[in-house]
Amino acid sequence: MERLSVGKDAIKQILERANTASLFSPRRLMRTSDLLLECPKSSQAPLINALTMDPENVIVISVESELPPDVTMKLFSSVPKFVKYDFPTQTGNAFLQWIREKAKGFGYQDEQRIARLAATSDGDSWLAWNELLKLVAGSTEDLQRNVTPKIYDFAEKYLKGGDKRYSVLLGKDVEDGEALSVFISQARAAIRVRDADVEGLHPYLVKKMQNVSKNSHNLDVSLSVLLHALLCQRIEYGTEEDVFGMI
Repeated sequence: MERLSVGKDAIKQILERANTASLFSPRRLMRTSDLLLECPKSSQAPLINALTMDPENVIVISVESELPPDVTMKLFSSVPKFVKYDFPTQTGNAFLQWIREKAKGFGYQDEQRIARLAATSDGDSWLAWNELLKLVAGSTEDLQRNVTPKIYDFAEKYLKGGDKRYSVLLGKDVEDGEALSVFISQARAAIRVRDADVEGLHPYLVKKMQNVSKNSHNLDVSLSVLLHALLCQRIEYGTEEDVFGMI
C-alpha cells in the first residue's frame, strides 16, 4: 500500500503508477484524499482510463471531505468496481437520524439503543456502523457502560486547560508508552486547525480540533512543553512518570 499526495496532486502519481509495471507486485493499493472532489475536468478522462485499464490490480482509496458533485460521481461510476461508502461527518440530531436510517435498512427498531448508540459515538460514523452491526446481530451490551476515557480524551482535556487538565495523571492509560506522542500529535493538529492549515487532516479530526483550538489560548506553549518533555525522555533525563510530571 502507498499513501499518495492529497487531491489533484495525486492524479499524476496515479497515472504514472497505473501505466508502469511493478517489479514487486502486480497489485497496487493507493491511498489519498479528496481525489474526486478536487479533480479538474481536464484530468477526469485520463484518470478514469487509468482506473479502468486494470481494475483488479490498480486499487485507489480516496477519503472525500465532502460529497463530490453529482456530475463527477456519475462520470466515475463508469469505472469497473467503483464502490462508494457513505460515512458523513455529522453530529447531534443529524447523526441520530443517519443511524436511524441505517438501522431501518437492517430492520432494527430498538429506538432506545439507537439513541444510546448515537450519543456514545456522536460524530464517529465508523464506530457507529460497527456497533450497529453488533446490535443487529443480537448484542445486548450496554454501550454507554463500555465507554471509558482514552488517551485522546485526556489529550483534549490537557490542551483545553482548566480544572481537568491534569486528569491524565489519575488515569491508568498513562502507562502506555505512546501517550506522550499522542499528546504531541493532537497539539500539532490543534495548532494547524487554528491556523487554517488542514490539508491532509481527516475531517473528523478537524472538527474535534476546532473545538479544542477555540477553547484553548496556550496551544503553542503546550506544544513547547510537550516537546521539551519528549526530549528529556529520549535522552533519559527522567522516567515516563517524571515526564508526565513535567507536563
